[in-house]
Amino acid sequence: MSVASEPRKTVRLDPSPPLRLRIRPEPHHRHAQWLIAGALLVAICAFAMGQLYLRTTGLRPVLALARDVPAGQVVQAADLRVVDAAADGGIALVAGSAETAVVGQPASHDLTAGSLLTQSDVGTASNLAPDQSVVAVACKPGQYPPALVAGDRVTVIDTGSGGSLQGSTAPPVVATVMAVDVQQGPAADGAVVSIRLPSYDAASVASTADAGRVALALMPAGS
Repeated sequence: MSVASEPRKTVRLDPSPPLRLRIRPEPHHRHAQWLIAGALLVAICAFAMGQLYLRTTGLRPVLALARDVPAGQVVQAADLRVVDAAADGGIALVAGSAETAVVGQPASHDLTAGSLLTQSDVGTASNLAPDQSVVAVACKPGQYPPALVAGDRVTVIDTGSGGSLQGSTAPPVVATVMAVDVQQGPAADGAVVSIRLPSYDAASVASTADAGRVALALMPAGS
């Protein structure tokens, strides 16, 4: 007895599409955060290395002269710069963070550009050389430049008495402005200008100023 077998059926399966993995890119703000974090890390490392270098070498930020400052002239911010240096033999150098305390003080002697600033290089207005004096001159409007500031060099001129000159007036005196006190209030009339000048001229300038015959002329910078 024979059994008839059914014919085999071939089933074709469609191949599945390949699996594709898609990685979602990070938002742009995350990239910015990583960049900021990296920049901060670099800055912190640089600061730490700088502090380590200063400690191991003994250097520290101090003030130095950026340009020459004559004796008695008021020190300005532009006269100073910060450098890294080490003090020798107990020299009292001025820290770089003390710039605001130095600006506005007169030089106690001639200061040379490039030299390190010490505490004895500056002082109060009373710290003058033996042959120097400070005279206060009351100036009315028109007798001094309105833009006059401490540190300016001026010529002190005797304008004569009452506008009529009898003989020759005193020769001009060169002085350095120490302070300018502009008068305030309704009755304000000019300013009181403190000037540093040679002691042998102090008496005559004070007498002429008391008579109201003094005018201050601003000299060119560096003169």
